[in-house]
Amino acid sequence: MGSIIRPGATVYLDTNAIIYLTEGNPDFKASIAGLFVEIGQADARLVTSELTFTEVLVMPFRVGNDELVAAYERLLDTIVEPIPLGRQELFLAAKLRATTPKLRTPDSLHLATAMLAGADVFVSGDTGIDVPAPMQKYPL
Repeated sequence: MGSIIRPGATVYLDTNAIIYLTEGNPDFKASIAGLFVEIGQADARLVTSELTFTEVLVMPFRVGNDELVAAYERLLDTIVEPIPLGRQELFLAAKLRATTPKLRTPDSLHLATAMLAGADVFVSGDTGIDVPAPMQKYPL
């Protein structure tokens, strides 16, 4: 089976993928390593929602881990492009929630941002998120 990440693809990273990457979650080490080999080979563009800042920083702030806060800031300032949440993303997220009641608000915001950014691939460890075609999901 070939990679779903094609050359020049836009790859959306859900918050959990960024946490697994940054904090080195051992349960996902192999899948994250494989993902980044594919991303490198495809010279893909990495994006996420600015919502990710809020989600990834809660625990480091709670426990006072300034090094981890800085690591997330570096990642989201260099490797992964944060996409601002604007009215377009918020309206689409509301439409997604209206048509898919099981979709939680943060997940609908991520999915809406991915759709509007033209993401080809949505990377997530969340089994409750289904992506619309032609976008493909890269499960962790």
